[in-house]
Amino acid sequence: MERFKETRVARSLNTIEDMHSRLQSNMEAIGMLNQQLNIICRENKRLRRQLEEERSTRRRVKHQIPRPSTSQHCFFIHPPPPHLNSVCPPTSSSSSSPSFLGLLHPLSTEPVAGDTWDLNSK
Repeated sequence: MERFKETRVARSLNTIEDMHSRLQSNMEAIGMLNQQLNIICRENKRLRRQLEEERSTRRRVKHQIPRPSTSQHCFFIHPPPPHLNSVCPPTSSSSSSPSFLGLLHPLSTEPVAGDTWDLNSK
């Protein structure tokens, strides 16, 4: 009976030591994760400030640039190359829209939903 108690106490001590070791290891991991989280939070704050500054600058610049009139929306200066004339014959030059390209609306620098490249972003 005494031997049984000693074995049970020894097992309990091993279990406690194992749990203590795992607890220490977990506490160290939590400390390292906390340090990484603090670094990421500081970087996030810095990037948010930078983003807000860039947005503010973009808004300021956007308000300084005069809006083109509807007759200035067409950016095409030259007619299409001769090999495209048969595919897209030019229409009268009085049109403000480049209809010889099959476009229904004047070209614009306004972003369109789904655009991945914005003229105003750089």
